Amino acid sequence: MNVAPSTVRLWTSGAAQPSGTARRLMQIYETGPEIVGKIAGEPSADRRDS
Repeated sequence: MNVAPSTVRLWTSGAAQPSGTARRLMQIYETGPEIVGKIAGEPSADRRDS
């Protein structure tokens, strides 16, 4: 998501809330991490095994 580790620490500690966009991306990742991988251009599992 291109955020600093310190930002993630703030989110997880409750000291800050992610923006609407970041929150939505995290929801998408929770639902289907493979979708995020496809968007990011990562090879699918079946292509990595070849």
